[in-house]
Amino acid sequence: MKLPHRSASLLVVVFLLVQSRTAQAAPADGLAESPEIRLVPSCRDCVSIEEVDLALGITCPDESPMEVTSSRLILMDEHGEILASIVDPYRHDGETIGKGLFTSGVTGADLGEILSGLTADSYNAVLQINDLYSNVVTFHVGPDLQEPPHPGPGCQGSLQIEPLVDMEGRESANAFMAYFRNRSEKSVILPALWADSRLLASGKEYQLRGFIWIGMGNLWPGRSWGKIVALDLFFNEQKEKISPGTHSVQYLFGGCMSNEITIKVEE
Repeated sequence: MKLPHRSASLLVVVFLLVQSRTAQAAPADGLAESPEIRLVPSCRDCVSIEEVDLALGITCPDESPMEVTSSRLILMDEHGEILASIVDPYRHDGETIGKGLFTSGVTGADLGEILSGLTADSYNAVLQINDLYSNVVTFHVGPDLQEPPHPGPGCQGSLQIEPLVDMEGRESANAFMAYFRNRSEKSVILPALWADSRLLASGKEYQLRGFIWIGMGNLWPGRSWGKIVALDLFFNEQKEKISPGTHSVQYLFGGCMSNEITIKVEE
C-alpha cells in the first residue's frame, strides 16, 4: 500500500440551540450508506511521542449496526511506505457498533511502543475496519516550533486547519480538521471555546448553533487538541447554512484566526 504524499478525562456536554435537524436523504437505488470512520489526531505538530493520540469516531448513517470483524491501524512514512501496523488498536474486534461510537484514543502502550522504535519525523496513519478505510491523517513528532498564532482578538494559542483527505488523496466535502495548541499560562475550557467558535466562508460569518461535545474538558498549557469541524453545524444570522459550492474558509477558535483553506460544500 502506498498513499499520496501529504506535506484526560472524558467530558460529554450537550448544547442545543437548534431544535430540529434535517434527516439525511436516502441513498440512491435503495443502497445503504457505509459507516463513516474518522481518525482525529490530538496534534499535527506533536512535541513528543507521549502527546500523540488518535481518537476514533464511527457513525452509521442508516443506524444499522456495524459488525467489526477485523481492524488495523496502519502507520506510514511521509511517502506512503508502510512502517508498522497495530491489529485491533481500539479493542473493538468482534463487537457490534450501534448508532455511533467515539473512542478517545489508541491503546497507548501499543502506539507509543511502536513509535518509539521508528525513526521517521513525519507519519501518515489510516484505520482499516473490515473493508472500509478512515480518512488519512498526518502528524509530526519533533521539538515545539513555537509557531506564532494567527491574528485574533485575545488569541490564546496557535490554530491550524486543513482538509480531510481519503485513501485516494481526495479532499472530503463539508468538514475539515482543526488543531489548537494552548499557549496561554492556564488551562482553557474546550467546550466553552467551541461554543463561541465562528466560521468565515467566502467572507461571510457563520456561528455554531448546536453541538454534542464528546472529549476533553480542559486543555492544559502547552497541550494540543484536534477536532473534525462539520460545516453543517454553522449558521448565519438568518439561520441559513453555508450554501453549496466551493468556499474559502477560515476558523475562529480560542480568539485565534486560522489559516485559510478551500472546501467544497455539498447538500
